[in-house]
Amino acid sequence: MLHDRYEIREVLGRGGLTTTYLAVDHQTQQPCAIKCLSFRKIAEWKSWELFEREANILKNLNHPQIPAYIDFFTEESEHDTLLYLVQAYVSGKSLGQLIQERVHFTENQVIRLAIKLARVLEYLHRFSPPIIHRDIKPENIILAENGMPFLIDFNSVRDTVIRDMTAFTGAPTIVGTYGYMPIEQTEGRAVPASDIYALGMTLVALLSLKDPAQFDKDGLRLDIRSHLDISKQLLAILERAIAPDCRKRYQQASEFRQDLERLLIAKSQERPAYAPLLMAVAVVLLLIVGGFSLLLFKRSSPIREPQQIKTPATPLPTIASRTPTMSAPRPTPTARLAPTPTPTMTPTATPSPIPTATPTATPTPYPPVKPSNGVLTINIYQDFKFVPEGSPLSIAPSHTIVSALSRYPEKERLKREPIYRSSHVWYGYLRLGNTDDPFITFALDDIDQPHWVAYVDRNNNEDLTDDGIPYKDRNAVSSVRFGADVSLEIDLLMPDGKRLKQPYRLTMWVIDHRQTTNRLDVYCYALCHYAGTVLLAGDTYQAVAFEKLEHNGLLKESGIGIDLNSDGQVNEEEEIFQDGMMIPVKNQSYRLRLVYP
Repeated sequence: MLHDRYEIREVLGRGGLTTTYLAVDHQTQQPCAIKCLSFRKIAEWKSWELFEREANILKNLNHPQIPAYIDFFTEESEHDTLLYLVQAYVSGKSLGQLIQERVHFTENQVIRLAIKLARVLEYLHRFSPPIIHRDIKPENIILAENGMPFLIDFNSVRDTVIRDMTAFTGAPTIVGTYGYMPIEQTEGRAVPASDIYALGMTLVALLSLKDPAQFDKDGLRLDIRSHLDISKQLLAILERAIAPDCRKRYQQASEFRQDLERLLIAKSQERPAYAPLLMAVAVVLLLIVGGFSLLLFKRSSPIREPQQIKTPATPLPTIASRTPTMSAPRPTPTARLAPTPTPTMTPTATPSPIPTATPTATPTPYPPVKPSNGVLTINIYQDFKFVPEGSPLSIAPSHTIVSALSRYPEKERLKREPIYRSSHVWYGYLRLGNTDDPFITFALDDIDQPHWVAYVDRNNNEDLTDDGIPYKDRNAVSSVRFGADVSLEIDLLMPDGKRLKQPYRLTMWVIDHRQTTNRLDVYCYALCHYAGTVLLAGDTYQAVAFEKLEHNGLLKESGIGIDLNSDGQVNEEEEIFQDGMMIPVKNQSYRLRLVYP
């Protein structure tokens, strides 16, 4: 037991000078990680200074992807002096471990990780002077069990961009890991672009499963092309991130992130180049199999004695003349659906891809959620109430592309479909929830008419005929060919293994790009949110959980907004909190714990 509070459970790891333990904080009953530095082990005072610097920096950081600072203390004995740094524990593996285990990541997975890590750098570099990590590498990034990457080990952090000169030699202190630090850092000059270089090299190692020391050099530039099998666009982004000259690199982490986000959106719109070829091959195979089966059927007969076989008076038609016309297979229900009535939901009449939402008051449905032992634990599906519409506390909704439509079902095998009115329909998918069946299929019909309709698999059972009336668009404008407010249910897998079906409501609209790219793209934003109240420092505050990330359902990563200044709106910079963050209220602070998916 340390400090009469922390109970050591096991050793997590040992470094050159430090040992890290897994412990339980008896004040909050939460697991924590404790890093210990022994004075007897250090060879120079600089190590002690860096350890204290790490604690001081972490104490002032508040980001959901940086393990939260909890405590820093010293314990002395007659033989040694020990420094202890306590942080929130993140359960997961480092990217270094995953590379050693030869875990392969797809290009899209790496891009998503890079975007999330770039956001951490944006946060650190916004300080004045900027906080520079200086030791970003696979071993210092923990991939949590929920897929969120955490940046750890701020022992080498640098809170100025001035040379860190030692008092004795006048030479710069070189801190970092060779292979992941750029030229200027080896000279003792770390700048924000140095962290971008290290993150770029980390991504290269993750994509290649190789140590950067294995790469050849073309002058000062590393040759990564021969080690990576990735798209030209991602290769160009990585080569700019790891340019030897820091002036030719991304100067801001936000630039790096925005290029990655644009690439991810572009990739989501792509249709595989081989898709038409596969469809053509499938049709040819169906023709061959159909024709061969017909030939066997016509020529087969019961077994008889040879003398009983009679030659038909009229020769059989040729196979070509009897081969039916093949078309894309589609299940046929027993009856045609009735003409489309007006849906109960009011369709969105939006002349532009970004509708304007009217702020609505947030109700107070349930008793306030109260903290316990300094921890505010919230399960929005139990403690908050579902609100199907509105812009909660003036949080601006953000839109995202969710699907590029295709002529044939691609991601799910549909059991039943209605009899469509169009000569062909367009299929698309909404990715919602966190189960093994996250895709909700929809089909656009009546596209030969000015106003289209959409069949949405609202209960996610791969049947488009049992979801009530289809959604109808009555306000097609310009390139926005379809728009409607869609209500459905999403499947959520809770931490205890239970499955929940939760209501969900979004606005969906279709942009017509067929004149230039023969594409229809689907965008959406979430209309729904969950509202409640929290009791902090004796006062009640309005709170909302509102989807702001990938529009795949209200999951833990979305965090919550708390109107701490009671002005009827949430400041997105200061009043949105994610799991593990500290909530400051009246000279007090509470740690947020979110327990929903």
